[in-house]
Amino acid sequence: WSRENFDPHGNACEIADLSKRDAIVDLCVLSSCNHSIITVGTFGWWGAYLAGGRVVYYKDYPLRHTFLSRHFAKRDFFLPHWVGL
Repeated sequence: WSRENFDPHGNACEIADLSKRDAIVDLCVLSSCNHSIITVGTFGWWGAYLAGGRVVYYKDYPLRHTFLSRHFAKRDFFLPHWVGL
C-alpha cells in the first residue's frame, strides 16, 4: 500500500519493507525514525520512545466502560507530550 500511495521522490519519504526481517532489526529501524505513528502495543511504544520526535497514537483506547478501561491508566502508557488523535 505504501509503495502505491507514496512517491518517495515527490514526498521526501523513504519506504522500508520490513516483512522479512528479525524483530531486532525492526526495532532498530523504528527507533531511527524522526517521528512515529503507533498502535497500542509495547513494540511500537518502545520504537517511538527510543526514536524521540513526535508521536501520534489512537486516543480512544481502551473503550470506555470496559474491563480494560477500569484497569488501564493512560498516563502510565502515553507520554504527556505525545499526541492522541
